[in-house]
Amino acid sequence: MKLVLDRWGHKQTHVIAGSLHALAEHSSFDCVLYMDVLEHIRADRDQIQAAARLVRKNGHIVVLSPAHQWLFSEFDKSIGHLRRYNKQVLRSLMPPGWIQVKLAYLDSIGALLSLGNAAGLRQAMPSPWQIAIWDRLCIPLSRIMDSVLREKCGKSILAVWRNPDSL
Repeated sequence: MKLVLDRWGHKQTHVIAGSLHALAEHSSFDCVLYMDVLEHIRADRDQIQAAARLVRKNGHIVVLSPAHQWLFSEFDKSIGHLRRYNKQVLRSLMPPGWIQVKLAYLDSIGALLSLGNAAGLRQAMPSPWQIAIWDRLCIPLSRIMDSVLREKCGKSILAVWRNPDSL
């Protein structure tokens, strides 16, 4: 899949979706995104190292993943998660010399609800009603609370690293 994003005036931005193996024919990228993907990959360290070799100088690797192994639940198992991450583990995956731009937890309200599921409900999948409540109520509340808590708590983790000018 190849998209050109001109909505925000970025006429030269192209999005290419695929595995690193499939994308190896392209010489390099400005950014490699792992949006709720890395937790499904058995060899996550090898994956990040391979991605780092494809990112241009001053380019980025961005990871959004489930946070906190203690929140691992039946839901995680049912959708193929192998793990959840914390800041220390994500930091350990990055190649030496890469610059951490952001490392933050997101969805603080979701962390409480996920804890309730992991400890009590033990549901493999949320109901349509639960998803609607999450979308309409929990996400807006989390945006407020994440700001108040300064992104120190959440069910997801966001990491952004930059490839320095020279390694």
